[in-house]
Amino acid sequence: MFQNLSKKIKNTQIASLKNLKNYAIYIHGLSGACCEICADQLSKKAEELEKAANAKDFEFITANNQKYLEAIENLIINIEDVLNRIP
Repeated sequence: MFQNLSKKIKNTQIASLKNLKNYAIYIHGLSGACCEICADQLSKKAEELEKAANAKDFEFITANNQKYLEAIENLIINIEDVLNRIP
């Protein structure tokens, strides 16, 4: 169910880091999505990444983006696991 989303996250990460304006838009969307499902820590981290993109702080993004995306992927795996247990 979420496998395509996970692939899109990785593909967008590569493309977006070349353009911080697009990256800010992308990460803002992830922040909102995390907020909607009460993944507050991930939402706040996305907000930090968005602020860094708007400030053109590529160093912060480089240092934190991969770890953030791994956390998103783990969240997706956990959600899939729960959904697969529903009869």
